[in-house]
Amino acid sequence: MPETQRFEGENIVVTYNPQLCIRSAACGKALPDVFNSLQKPWVNPDQSSADNVAHAVRQCPSGALQFERKDGKIHESPPQKNTMRAVKNGPLQCAGQMQMLDAFEKIAQHLTRAVFCRCGLSQNKPYCSGRHAEIVMNDEEEDTDNDKPLSAPKDTPPPPDAPESEPHGPVQIKMAPKGPLLAKGPMEVCDNEGKVIAVKKTAAFCQCGNSRKKPFCDGTHINPKSL
Repeated sequence: MPETQRFEGENIVVTYNPQLCIRSAACGKALPDVFNSLQKPWVNPDQSSADNVAHAVRQCPSGALQFERKDGKIHESPPQKNTMRAVKNGPLQCAGQMQMLDAFEKIAQHLTRAVFCRCGLSQNKPYCSGRHAEIVMNDEEEDTDNDKPLSAPKDTPPPPDAPESEPHGPVQIKMAPKGPLLAKGPMEVCDNEGKVIAVKKTAAFCQCGNSRKKPFCDGTHINPKSL
């Protein structure tokens, strides 16, 4: 497993976990003088203010980039709500107070941002590795069991139990062996536009790419030959 890289600046430290990176280049687009893959080291925190660097790091959807303040300001704190956004024909983009569990149900990692595979082809499950770009995912498949659709109808308000009354707290996430991504805790599931389509306390998200209840698992991975 690649080691986390650490880049020290005068007022801020940037860390980079190659295992989580999906090459979105959001950091370089935000601050090209700080994040430049053509230079060594490729991260130079002192090329901009600590506030600007922190803002750019927060644009990293996968959580591969994190920051630590050295100037007395607070480190990154998770959003108040846990959100699981199904990117159309792409991964599950998540933000919040996430606890990644290992095979022994122990907390292995704390994350505030993460991108999980939905196509079934990632070489880094449960995380996305960008391989969905190599195939044609279809998020428009008919929902044969009348479950929640991937996209909320236009101009439809969130479910009545979705607002701030929903308790906050961590969501624990683990990958079932050869199965879905399992999440337990308060969460809002959103469509590509960010509209809430479901409020859950437990959920199983498809990671094989073949479910007809996307983004949720429908058990298709158990018998893929039945497709």
